[in-house]
Amino acid sequence: MRRAWLALAAALACLLALAGVAHAAPDVTARISADEVEAGQEFTVELDALTEDGSMPSDPLLDVPAGIIAYSPRLGTRTEMRMGGGVTLVQKGLSATWTLVAEEPGTYTIPAPSVLMGGVRVAAASGFTVRVTQGSRAQIPPPLGGGGDDKLDGESLKMPKAPDTKLFVRAVPDKTALFVGEQVTLSYYLYYRVDFKMTDRHEPALADFLRVGLAKNPGADPPVRTRAGNLPFEVRLLDRMAAFPLRAGTLSTGVLSAKFTGRQIGSGELRTSNDLTLEVREPPVTGRPLGYRIGDVGDYRLQAEVEPREITQGGALSVRVRLDGTGALPNTLRIPQRTGIEWLDPEKRSQTTVVGGRVGGFRTFGYVVHVNEAGDVDLGAVELPFWKPDGKGGGRYEVARAELGVVRVKPSAAAEPPGPRPDGGAEEAASDPFTGIGAPRTALGSYVPRSEVALEPPVVFALVLVPPVGVLLGLGLRRGILALWRRRAARRHDPAALAERALRDMRQAGDAKAMAGAVERAVHQAIEAATRLKSRAVLLAELRGELERRGLESELAEEARAVLAACEEVRYVPTGEQGTRDLAARAERVVKRLLKAAAARAGGRAGGAVGVGVALVGALVTFAGGARADGPEEFQKGVEALAAGRFEDAVDRYERLADRGFVHPDASYNRGLAYVARIRAGADKPGDLGRAAAAFEETLLMRADDEAADRALELVHAEVARRRGRRGKDSVTVRPTLDRVLAGLAPERTWGIAAGVAGGLLALGILLRRRPKGPVHVAGVLLIPTAFVAAASLGALYFGARNLRLHVRQGVVVMREAHMSDASGTALGGEAVPEAAHVELGEQEDKLVHARWGSTDGWLPVSAVRVLRQR
Repeated sequence: MRRAWLALAAALACLLALAGVAHAAPDVTARISADEVEAGQEFTVELDALTEDGSMPSDPLLDVPAGIIAYSPRLGTRTEMRMGGGVTLVQKGLSATWTLVAEEPGTYTIPAPSVLMGGVRVAAASGFTVRVTQGSRAQIPPPLGGGGDDKLDGESLKMPKAPDTKLFVRAVPDKTALFVGEQVTLSYYLYYRVDFKMTDRHEPALADFLRVGLAKNPGADPPVRTRAGNLPFEVRLLDRMAAFPLRAGTLSTGVLSAKFTGRQIGSGELRTSNDLTLEVREPPVTGRPLGYRIGDVGDYRLQAEVEPREITQGGALSVRVRLDGTGALPNTLRIPQRTGIEWLDPEKRSQTTVVGGRVGGFRTFGYVVHVNEAGDVDLGAVELPFWKPDGKGGGRYEVARAELGVVRVKPSAAAEPPGPRPDGGAEEAASDPFTGIGAPRTALGSYVPRSEVALEPPVVFALVLVPPVGVLLGLGLRRGILALWRRRAARRHDPAALAERALRDMRQAGDAKAMAGAVERAVHQAIEAATRLKSRAVLLAELRGELERRGLESELAEEARAVLAACEEVRYVPTGEQGTRDLAARAERVVKRLLKAAAARAGGRAGGAVGVGVALVGALVTFAGGARADGPEEFQKGVEALAAGRFEDAVDRYERLADRGFVHPDASYNRGLAYVARIRAGADKPGDLGRAAAAFEETLLMRADDEAADRALELVHAEVARRRGRRGKDSVTVRPTLDRVLAGLAPERTWGIAAGVAGGLLALGILLRRRPKGPVHVAGVLLIPTAFVAAASLGALYFGARNLRLHVRQGVVVMREAHMSDASGTALGGEAVPEAAHVELGEQEDKLVHARWGSTDGWLPVSAVRVLRQR
């Protein structure tokens, strides 16, 4: 029996020993490789964390002082086995080794590293002290990795603050201000301090940019070391791309987003880069060459080959043009246009290259050219005007040019007709829809812009309102005088005036109690003037809070409460002469400040109204027409180009005149003829019929009796209808709505004067109605509502005509068909607006403009309409 008890006791002892070991505290130890190093020399701190309960330590952490760089730790697992007393204990955990570098000499204290165990952070027993001396290694080790154009520099990647302490994505542009079409290089870097795995990635939107990838192996290059704030990070290049802005303005690139998974960051953690904002502008208008297209920015060269140099009339030859350079290569070239020479659409081949981070390459254009004139024909030159930036925010215009030279064309008995148009339209060469159109104007005729003397709204309001209002004022003069007397009586009860009166009583008081009563009245009346609060009904202890809720300053509210409290004391506890004077002085200061606050509140309301009035007056004064540019020399050059058959040059010159603000009916007429010449030569572009119609419409707006422009406009509309008929579409005729018809029957001046006459009749009706009963009284009774309705209706027509003049612009559709949409760009359906249709244009939002076509309202693309100018 005794042996059994001994065996049981031994078993219990073993179990207790095992339980004690199993619940032993985790074992966390740390050590440092050296306690004295040179500046720039690497040393290490190692952490071992072991536990026996089966849980795995995680998230090792080492905080370092400023002046020491700590790189991401190298992690590993450890297993230790202990045997004793017949019991085997196994400990598992992790090890972490940090590499540290001291930047400057000195003595640094490094806190003890720690690790997360069972949701609790456990640190090693103690930290370390390191002495750093000035040695031969005065610099930290050079960055890792790199090479080629994508070489990273840890120093340049430093950041003053880290957006995230573990992992983040950063976007860096090489410039923030550039021109439309200029290259900006966008680099996307990944900063990290923990282990991770990238599971998903989405590129930035770059909605207003053309992009070209630059990084050969995105994310595959070795990392470099840098710092963000006081934290060390390793950095990898995620991606690098060239972006070319497609329009001017403040453009956003969008963000690069990615999802990451890691032991220390979780699963599927989303990280997004910063959204870059770039200021993009167009190259200057000054010095801009003819034919320049917005976006042609770079450094270009042209070479051309023509084969053969001798053909038969009506035959074809080959023109091969090669474009080389850096930048986004243009898709089209400015080819020379001559009468009797037809250029077919080119065959294009291109290759994009990246040299030194700059996008470039070459593009070839292979043209087939039909020549229908005999003799030595000069083909002219292919040109490409472009803007060459200098990298400092400026640049200059240049023109790449390739001379095509002269070809010999042998005459033939019957020259081959031009054949089908390149755009697929089967136009017969023999039929000319513009037969009978007028000749170009060779000189600028007399033209004086119409200057309509319009009645301003204040004048119209005066014409309409002054007569009846004058009558009513005369009749109500007695009532007005009585009201004035009533206001004077009310002034006697004004809190501000009563407060001033109470202050006078205070100064004249003969004893302390009378003075205290006057002070109390003055403060209460001043509080009411400043806050509209009847303060006598508020407890003294609650007064300060109530005044603060009504917008009074805290310090002033407390001072007012203190003065009232002092008045209570004076009533029951006599004070000396000095105390009485002090109370009077405090009361006078408080009352004046309260009255000043009351005046400021009233003045603010009046000031707001005055500010609105000043703003309105400023807006009216600012509204003025711009000065017209003068360009008779450019007009004459356009005339010469039309006479020589260089209609492309003529189009460019007359469009340039319009862009400069030069307005003249003869310039608009010749611009329309230039587009017609391009159409007749079979070299027209989409929208040429609409642009020709817009030019002739401008001519008629400025010179309504111009028969040649009216005839030309009819021919353009007939050609539009004929082409629509060939496509199986009927001609569309729209009529203006009733409000537009009524408002357009007369100018606004006429409607304003008529409204003024109706106002006079209204005043007469008021006077007649005052007469005793009889025919005169009946006439007044009938005249008042009739004149009132007439004045309101004519006033509405005045404002309608004024709105048409000031806010509604006339325009013409310059594309084959334009479909109406809502403000968000969603198509509305219904009949499309045909080319050359006349529309009314309103407000513009970004790339859409509000348009009215007959009774149809909607939004059209800005590029689909041409605004007509007439002054």
